[in-house]
Amino acid sequence: MNEQEKELCEAEQSLGNELLGVILYLNVNGMHIDRVKQMIGLKVEHAFEKYESENIRERFLRDERLNE
Repeated sequence: MNEQEKELCEAEQSLGNELLGVILYLNVNGMHIDRVKQMIGLKVEHAFEKYESENIRERFLRDERLNE
């Protein structure tokens, strides 16, 4: 596994851990697990829509080039 693949695996693991923490927090504090699933699904869907509609990737790459 090369360095980029290792970083991607670490990012995926980090995202999974973050989601588990959010699920646990919401559920322990009274939100029903089905509602948690629905809410996270809606937030993920909204994030992808925003990512595409606001050209987040292109803006990031442009900003990175400006900082070089």
